Amino acid sequence: VAGGYACSFGPLTWLLVSELFPSSIRGRALGGSTITSYCAGAIVSYSFLSVQTTFGPSAPFTIYFILTLLSIGFAYVAIPDTAGKDPDSIQLELEERWSWRRRGESFQQCKDDDPKHLQIQSNKIV
Repeated sequence: VAGGYACSFGPLTWLLVSELFPSSIRGRALGGSTITSYCAGAIVSYSFLSVQTTFGPSAPFTIYFILTLLSIGFAYVAIPDTAGKDPDSIQLELEERWSWRRRGESFQQCKDDDPKHLQIQSNKIV
């Protein structure tokens, strides 16, 4: 189990933080992802035996399998391919994805046609 995790989702946390977040918040993002990772590991450790005792021996594995499928779906939808791209193009691609936009905001290019500079326009519904 540990070997499978180390070859799959284990390094994903550190890879995402190092490539997706801008250097201005990278330290805080690394701290937040570390805390999230340790909390998820603690939840798995503390819940495994009680869930297995309450619902049967295969229940925790079924729950973790469903969560893994949801995680794979999230990674497919929300995480862009960063191979061979510079940080500016990664940031631009993240801002264009619907999964990273805030509700009520849209990103549009400025009048100077520079794709690196984006203008946020609020679409408030009254």
